Amino acid sequence: NPEQYYNFNTVTSFDIFGDGINSQTFMMGYTNTMYVSDDNIYLAYQKNFPYYYYETHSKDRFFKIIVPLLSDDVQDQIKSIENSDLNLDEKWAKISDLLQNTYNTMPESEKTKLFNTIQKALEEYETKIQQDTRKTVVHKIAISDGNLKYIAKGDVPGYLLNQFSMDESGNRFRVATTSEFYTPQRTVLYNNVYVLDEALNIVGSLEKVAPDESIYSTRFIGDKLYMVTFQRIDPFFVIDLSEDTPKVLGALKIPGYSSYLHPYDENHIIGIGKETKENKWGGVETLGVKIALFDVTNVQNPKEVDTVAIGGPGTDSEILWDHKAFLFDKEKNVLSIPIWEQEQYKDPIPLEGEIIRPYPQPKIWRGFYVFGVDTTDGFSLKGKIEHSTDPNYYGYSQGSRSFYIDDALYTVTSGLMKINDLNDIDHEVNQIKFGNTGEIIKYMNK
Repeated sequence: NPEQYYNFNTVTSFDIFGDGINSQTFMMGYTNTMYVSDDNIYLAYQKNFPYYYYETHSKDRFFKIIVPLLSDDVQDQIKSIENSDLNLDEKWAKISDLLQNTYNTMPESEKTKLFNTIQKALEEYETKIQQDTRKTVVHKIAISDGNLKYIAKGDVPGYLLNQFSMDESGNRFRVATTSEFYTPQRTVLYNNVYVLDEALNIVGSLEKVAPDESIYSTRFIGDKLYMVTFQRIDPFFVIDLSEDTPKVLGALKIPGYSSYLHPYDENHIIGIGKETKENKWGGVETLGVKIALFDVTNVQNPKEVDTVAIGGPGTDSEILWDHKAFLFDKEKNVLSIPIWEQEQYKDPIPLEGEIIRPYPQPKIWRGFYVFGVDTTDGFSLKGKIEHSTDPNYYGYSQGSRSFYIDDALYTVTSGLMKINDLNDIDHEVNQIKFGNTGEIIKYMNK
């Protein structure tokens, strides 16, 4: 694929039972988005063009769009200049003078008409060019018993959100993208789902889903795609992928959005995102963290079983950008999410003659909310595990994890690990403090 800047992308396989190492290096664009199945590695990135493409584009735009809109005699003069022996700069100088003189001698009504015609034609041309060039490139590399083989390259319109926007099923590769391009009047947004064959040729598509919105989360499960888009409201889509031509089966429109979707079972999906509301100016205000349980038993009429809103504006969770911070185990009936919560202050109402002081430093709570999940009643809070209330500590994005061993729940943040009883979250069994260097600070058991 022509690239403005090439990168060496090396894929290496290791024989974990022996000494075998196999590496291959591929020249392609920079990528950090990939999908790996049992048989293939898919590397994806935004399509970029070499610098000379844009020079050609400017010339093509002028001669293909603007020149045909001019009078025949002006077109003939431009062709004569183009066919002359002048160098490139001299040609453009003469063409510029010709256009300026032509425009200045036109009646005002014709000037306005020509200007509007050119503007409309350029807008249509630029829109088409952006649709054709703003694509995602996908490279496919087969993996088999440590052997690596380059298979194919394909591209699809739009850009990917993350690795959950890709999926392999049998001999089909499915992707969900958002297309975004600009006109002088507005930004155009819509979403697409594409089905590709083994050679990465597009064999089916569903385009222009949820206009004026972009994808916030996706999850491929079997022959279904669950997709959340957002701009002002959260449409939760159920999309059928049982055939090469995707189709929307049902949608649910609710406030807020989900940035991560996780399967509970074949008929229920857990969503983690943000709650929102419309403010007094007609815009959308982001509130606290929102967890939702969707029932997709009836694919044509998905429902929201339950939602829980945690905190207000400023509250955040690492799950929104790092899905590995999410812990869910159906058998243990435990859902643990890291939360960074900031105390909310209301604007004080001053009494007569009272001076309003600046807001005090907000109280910060950092820790984990632990829930049980039931398909009938939704979420039940089992407990909260506090890790820090230091108002000067803003390290909420430095890596939080939850895991369990037997009946003990371990929650880890930078500098601290707590161990709680899974059957009684409020019962702290132990904790281990880590220093800034990573060393364990010796600690007396309670």
